[in-house]
Amino acid sequence: MPEHHSLLMKVLARRCPLNHPTVVIRYSALQKYGSYDPAHKNTQDYYLWIKMVSQGAKLANLREPLLKFRRVGGFYKRRGIEKSVSELKARVLAMKELNLWTPFNIFYTLMVFTLRMMPPQMVKLAYLIDRKLIHGKGHK
Repeated sequence: MPEHHSLLMKVLARRCPLNHPTVVIRYSALQKYGSYDPAHKNTQDYYLWIKMVSQGAKLANLREPLLKFRRVGGFYKRRGIEKSVSELKARVLAMKELNLWTPFNIFYTLMVFTLRMMPPQMVKLAYLIDRKLIHGKGHK
């Protein structure tokens, strides 16, 4: 995951740049920007980060991982239509609110949405390719 705010901003329209279980946030930030919106059932965290950044908040990630996350068989099946539509809307909102309309962001958004409509085996393959090519890591 990108560490610095400027890098986080570049990927915000394509993916949620924070690993939700490891997020530490000041209470004063929640008072200033608000909290999770229940209307965004499957992507509340992503919407919150977009809202915060669009209102001036700065985000960052630590370099060292704080959580080991395994993708088990059911992980790929949990990515249903409702979550896919919610993520699509979040990505479009990020592009709109943060002026991140680029051909690549639009293409990426449409490709991810299309992929999420495919069978779980195809989704799993895409995750493996993403980790290998983009992040330089193998699947564990």
